[in-house]
Amino acid sequence: MKYRNYLLVLACFGFLFAHNNANAGDDVRAVTVTLTSTDAFYGQEMIYKITVENTGNVAYSGRLAIEFHSALGYVSSLPRTADVTDNVATWNIDDLAVGYDDTFSLKLSVPGNGQITFGPSICATAKADVDPRLPAETVAAATDKLCHPVVDPD
Repeated sequence: MKYRNYLLVLACFGFLFAHNNANAGDDVRAVTVTLTSTDAFYGQEMIYKITVENTGNVAYSGRLAIEFHSALGYVSSLPRTADVTDNVATWNIDDLAVGYDDTFSLKLSVPGNGQITFGPSICATAKADVDPRLPAETVAAATDKLCHPVVDPD
């Protein structure tokens, strides 16, 4: 079973806000972020998939970051290695064409049962930031959050 969580209302509102305040012919930089994952089992690995879609009218360049539970351990990432500091993995996105998306995967290890208590669930938050070289008012940033329980594999 895969968990899916679409929190596109914020992203869509941001796009509509940017779009409605834009003049005809203005560049609108907007993206949506979708975060999914495999189940989280004690003592096994799980995978987060983060998709960034360019919903604006010009190419998108920026930074994608996913903050994950601090007890999870980084294993690997695709399609290229993420920069990982503490419990945050980041990728740079350069020139994502209008109407296209890019998907990133993050494989993490879950500690064994009894090694840690997660509480009712673990959460991750993915966010696509604007290219810092661009004016902030021209971009609608996007965020998605996903929470689900960690279960015993038996």
